[in-house]
Amino acid sequence: MKYFNSAEGFSDILNLANLSQFQNLFYRFTGLPVSICNFDLETITFYPKTQRSSFCKAVQSSKQGIKRCRASDLSAIEKALKKKRPYIYRCHAGLVNVTIPIIIDDSYMGSIISGQVLTTPLTPQYIDEIKGNFYDLPIKEERLIRALQNIKVISEEKLRLASQFLSLIATYIVEAEMRNELFKKIKKMELEEDGAEELSEGVETLKDRLRRSMPFGGPSNLEKSDDRDEKSTVERAVKFINQNLHEDLTLSVIADKVYLSPTYFARLFKNEIGLTFHEYLTQSRIRKAAHLLKETSLNISEISQRIGYSDPNYFSQVFKRLMKISPSEFRKFGVLNI
Repeated sequence: MKYFNSAEGFSDILNLANLSQFQNLFYRFTGLPVSICNFDLETITFYPKTQRSSFCKAVQSSKQGIKRCRASDLSAIEKALKKKRPYIYRCHAGLVNVTIPIIIDDSYMGSIISGQVLTTPLTPQYIDEIKGNFYDLPIKEERLIRALQNIKVISEEKLRLASQFLSLIATYIVEAEMRNELFKKIKKMELEEDGAEELSEGVETLKDRLRRSMPFGGPSNLEKSDDRDEKSTVERAVKFINQNLHEDLTLSVIADKVYLSPTYFARLFKNEIGLTFHEYLTQSRIRKAAHLLKETSLNISEISQRIGYSDPNYFSQVFKRLMKISPSEFRKFGVLNI
């Protein structure tokens, strides 16, 4: 595949009137803005024009902010191209987006991008996390927080459905271009001898090009889940949990980290790991506590804090329930085999 090739004329092949209708329907159904960009992320069309995010405007009020937005989107497009499917991602600013690459004749021509949403409600902790992304940018905190509070919150399921809708629009763009080429070829061959045979060969060639141009395998494949992607999602969640046992981890926090709804993430996690999220989190914390008891001289209170329990007494109760021995007894007599 040709990446980020010179896509001159991409805007010319787009039927902007028809696309405007698609964008209008998409916006009416989802409430999400949608833009179509060329290979260099230059916006060809954005709908609705009055709904550009005030949060994104604030972020892009600095050159460094614009640079980060561009890098974030380009990285997402690269991943979408490799996966050959819509890609849902969290941008550098903390918002969730979806990108669908448009591939014509095995060349990347541009993308459809939508989102600029949150998939979980804002909390003080979440706001602080997002603010941390901009500590080095000349953006007034008050403006940022005010704009952030206006960001739409939608479920992961709704965002996935929206990505399927956008994939159909991408398919329409590709098929429309192929039809235009076919019509031109028919017109050219109408008066030529052996035109029918050449036309038949031309149709087969265009069909082959169309297959190479549809990165999602057609609409029938849009709803098929990818077991490898689901496994990768759980692996990322597990890695984050084990690296942040000292934090206040909740199902919603972890689900947001992997861009899934809490309900769907809980079911996926249980299917892959064989334990509920809370069972896995508790076992991981107690496992780390056991290692700290044996390998360090930290007291019970310090260990409790390091694995995310603010109350040492509660930690001791949980430890004893799982290990059948108290933390202090484990330090003296326990065997580290977990």
